[in-house]
Amino acid sequence: MNFASLEFGVFFLVVLVIRLFYRQSGSRVFVSILVLLSLVFYGWEEPSYVFLILLSTVIDFFAALAIEKYRSSPRTRRAIVTISCVANLGLLGFFKYTGFFVQNLSTVLPLEPGIATALRGIVLPIGISFYTFQSMSYTIDVYRGEKPTRSFLDFIFYISFFPQLVAGPIVRAHNFLYQIHRVRSIRLVVWLEGFRLMILGFFLKLVVADNIGYALSGINLQSVGIWDYAVQPDGPSTLAWYAIILFPAQIFCDFAGYTNIARGLAYLLGFRLPINFNAPYLAGSFSEFWHRWHITLSTWLRDYLYIPLGGNRISKGRTLVNVMAVMLLGGLWHGAGWTFIVWGAIHGTGLVVERAAGIARVTERWLAARLGWFLVVQAVVLFAWIFFRSSRFAEAGVLITNAARLDFPHIEIADYPNLQAALIVIWAVPLLHLRALLREAGGRPFRETRIEQAIVSGFLLIATLSFYGEGGEFIYFQF
Repeated sequence: MNFASLEFGVFFLVVLVIRLFYRQSGSRVFVSILVLLSLVFYGWEEPSYVFLILLSTVIDFFAALAIEKYRSSPRTRRAIVTISCVANLGLLGFFKYTGFFVQNLSTVLPLEPGIATALRGIVLPIGISFYTFQSMSYTIDVYRGEKPTRSFLDFIFYISFFPQLVAGPIVRAHNFLYQIHRVRSIRLVVWLEGFRLMILGFFLKLVVADNIGYALSGINLQSVGIWDYAVQPDGPSTLAWYAIILFPAQIFCDFAGYTNIARGLAYLLGFRLPINFNAPYLAGSFSEFWHRWHITLSTWLRDYLYIPLGGNRISKGRTLVNVMAVMLLGGLWHGAGWTFIVWGAIHGTGLVVERAAGIARVTERWLAARLGWFLVVQAVVLFAWIFFRSSRFAEAGVLITNAARLDFPHIEIADYPNLQAALIVIWAVPLLHLRALLREAGGRPFRETRIEQAIVSGFLLIATLSFYGEGGEFIYFQF
């Protein structure tokens, strides 16, 4: 169910009525109702997906209990957590990567056409990448010593909580389970913050991301956007640069918009979800970028891949190899395609160069070096997004070639539907980053008063109601 749909509007009203009826969050009845509603939310488009999330939930719930039971036997515990990880990654791999591997395998080995077509046609269940990582982290944490919950209701609520189910944030069990039965009354200040986050999220999605998306890709399958023109051989470099600049803004507003809506919904229901974005285009280094972009994924990769591989405790050479390996896997997590792997490789290369050359020591001492490296980082981030957006290397290559010509022929913006609107709404991105910069300036947080927040939220609400798009799917639904 899409947040930006009429069905969700009705669903949201039902949830609010239930929350008002159960004014004290934390009761088992309230949690049970939210679990049922979350499963309805998840299975709305395809009910069979509910079976998969239940299967993953059952596997990790009982695996964690078994690990606790055999706490004194390291070999048994290791076997159980291995079985859990293999089962989870097996489900994720089958649905997400079978088609990719079959497509690549068929280039070197002949496959029965009917079988190959069927395997390539496997549909990716929405949100499986997110809830698989979330469920796995719980079992691994129990293996590392945390206490498991003995309430299946609590665990399935943690996995299926609908605001963050299909596109994160990826929540850790120790940050969520304790909230379930903590009684929270309805407080006006909390609800206002929840609605403020939701308004900001819908503005970013419906006004900014969707209008940029219409300019890039067209409004429907029958129309074309500037991306389609920009990836044509000898396409105008002006459109190529528009595409290169617009897509990073679109994906930021689309994903950050979803996260803000999810966090706002959680506030209304009495729960808190982690921040997932913090002005990523202010990052002055590749390391800082991954402390600002998709924060819950980057910390997951750090805690469950990078540190187990040795972290910073091993030789510099092995550390750099591990950094690259983690970023390649991070790219593959995003999508079953070589372009996603290259996207991860570009970021991995940036992190490796940054560490190997000791860039941090130089940028700490010299302002000019800090500004110069900031420009390098942002240029590489923009370059990497080309591969993220492209479906094929040839497409990315043509776009890069067109942009590199730098001839900038004059074009009539009016000739390209929605481009003018996109060039207007994109200014929301630097304004949001300017606001974040002011908040961080001088080490002292800059905070608006509640009146100022109310005025801004009112303006964003009016803008959303006046200029919203058609509520297309969030980009990260496909991951």
